Amino acid sequence: MKNTIGKILKKWRTQARYSQLKLAIELDVSSKHISFIETGRSLPSKEMILKICEFLQVPKGEINRTLNIAGYAPTIKGTPIILLFSYWSHRVYKRDTHNFIS
Repeated sequence: MKNTIGKILKKWRTQARYSQLKLAIELDVSSKHISFIETGRSLPSKEMILKICEFLQVPKGEINRTLNIAGYAPTIKGTPIILLFSYWSHRVYKRDTHNFIS
């Protein structure tokens, strides 16, 4: 079964024991909007994904993965990102300083 953004957000919502209505009230959106996101009838904006994830206290790495699945660039710093571009192939990543060196 394909993991869609809606299924992922629904999983986090149910794990946090929130109903669609309760989450909608907390985020100041309609419960219909939450339902449409979860069923795939609506694609959430990057801001909405971040808002939901922040409220549900989703781990940073999972937020970046979710943004990627939804078609957005990762924005949360502090998580490793694999660079697939040949431009970076000659660079070395120093984990302790989070800087690229030649």
